[in-house]
Amino acid sequence: MAKEAGAASDLSKHAVRFTCLGLSSDWRTNRWRISLECGHSVEPMTTMFATQFVTCHRCSREFLLNYNEQSSVEVLA
Repeated sequence: MAKEAGAASDLSKHAVRFTCLGLSSDWRTNRWRISLECGHSVEPMTTMFATQFVTCHRCSREFLLNYNEQSSVEVLA
């Protein structure tokens, strides 16, 4: 049973820190700084969507960010 649970899930929850940097230049979206576990910070392109994929260029990990809940999920290959 444990084998099935591990094989079925390719997403893993990880803690990242969200910091709002204020409004974008067109005042339609927020700018964010995402502090990752590896110590690297990413400032992703602003988006009107609630979720966004972000890749860390230092450790090559990919995260699915949810701006409404301010949570993240790491996408495992």
